[in-house]
Amino acid sequence: MPIHHATGDIFTSSLSPLPNSIAVGLIPVAALGILSFGAATGLLLLLTYRIIQWNRRQRHVNQFIVLIYNLLLADIQQSMAFMLNAQWLAQNGIEVGTRTCWAQGWFVSTGDMGSGVWAFAIGLHTFASVIFNYRLNNAAFLTVIVLLWAFIYGTAIAGVAIHPDLFVRAVAWCWVDAKYSRVRLWLHYFWIFTFEFGTVIVYSAMILAVRIRAQSNFYRSEERTRHAKDAAKLMVAYPLIYVLCTLPLATLRMYSIRNPQARVTAGWFCFAGAMITSNGWMDVLLYTLTRRIMLFSDESPTTDNGIESFGTPWSTQPMFGTETLCEYVPDTPRENGKGGFQKSGRDLFIMDDKPWHSTKKNGQLLAFASIGKEITVEVTSEPMTPQQKSVSQRIREGATVAGNHSREDDTNDEGSTKQLWSAGRSSDDAERVLTPLSEHHDIDSLEFRTKPAGF
Repeated sequence: MPIHHATGDIFTSSLSPLPNSIAVGLIPVAALGILSFGAATGLLLLLTYRIIQWNRRQRHVNQFIVLIYNLLLADIQQSMAFMLNAQWLAQNGIEVGTRTCWAQGWFVSTGDMGSGVWAFAIGLHTFASVIFNYRLNNAAFLTVIVLLWAFIYGTAIAGVAIHPDLFVRAVAWCWVDAKYSRVRLWLHYFWIFTFEFGTVIVYSAMILAVRIRAQSNFYRSEERTRHAKDAAKLMVAYPLIYVLCTLPLATLRMYSIRNPQARVTAGWFCFAGAMITSNGWMDVLLYTLTRRIMLFSDESPTTDNGIESFGTPWSTQPMFGTETLCEYVPDTPRENGKGGFQKSGRDLFIMDDKPWHSTKKNGQLLAFASIGKEITVEVTSEPMTPQQKSVSQRIREGATVAGNHSREDDTNDEGSTKQLWSAGRSSDDAERVLTPLSEHHDIDSLEFRTKPAGF
């Protein structure tokens, strides 16, 4: 057995054979590292395929998808670091000075830092989208991506450049030597704690803002308000999971820095290592369950990453189909009977059309929804013509309810609007009768905004 060189209470030289506490403790660490690596790599490959498919239809990739992509890259590096513990278990020893030891120390540094950076960046981006409906332009966004990766690798490179012998055994795996406490603090854990607190603050502010808006009827309909409240509850999970995964190891390392003579058993470090390497598979599970429409949609997600992009796992809403928002347009001109036109009333009707509640009539699939007590909307789904398919590829929002009578309004980065139906008045003026794009002027227009409702 080699002679150990001790720095404070932490042995930094090679260790063989492994003590029972380390040998047993590294098993779940390595297993969870493999699980996180597989989950993050699998979702990364799926997103790569999706992005290629989306770009064939339109040259546009949602910024949120790009941030998730970068988070997965960071999670893969972090999981690779702890997955390398399988090598120490296989040879029953930790060998300092080997390529495996150096690679493990490097990936711990870049993976931990990267996970913090991108978790915080996703929080900021979501806050700006949900609360202010603000997004950077593409050039500025790509610049930020490059700068963040430069920061992640810059901190790791700086430590190695200052101390070439930086990575040694740090209790149960290889990382920064305990004698370089300033490197540990200012090039790593200072930023880890900064991103932890920043993530908590951002999501807390967003949850508070969404709840205030829901109470003030900001979302205008009962269903959208209920969805906003559910999304606010869901947002608690994002900072909670990140902090739970990273805080144990960060706390132990900081405690060791402040109390170099104190002894922390290897079992605690193995527990903390198992928690932090779970970042990968827990991120995949969290975003798959809560933002599935952004990740798995056949059509490229729109640039709008608002409150509607959150999917609550406990919702009774079906995972498949579409949702159509129908708005009564108050300023449609109406013939006044004297050869002129007057503007319609200022009342507003909002309806959520659920195409999965449907029936068949004359061989056609019909969907029904009501506006108030007097208005009924009938939406007919028909196969698109080749011309309509060509038009749909240019539409950001991927409307799936389209008929031969539909026409395309102006489109922009926020999606598209389809005017499919018009509402006319019956002879007794007691109810409104909906007809497909009536040519008469005595009508009130309805606008439909359609988005996918599930995978």
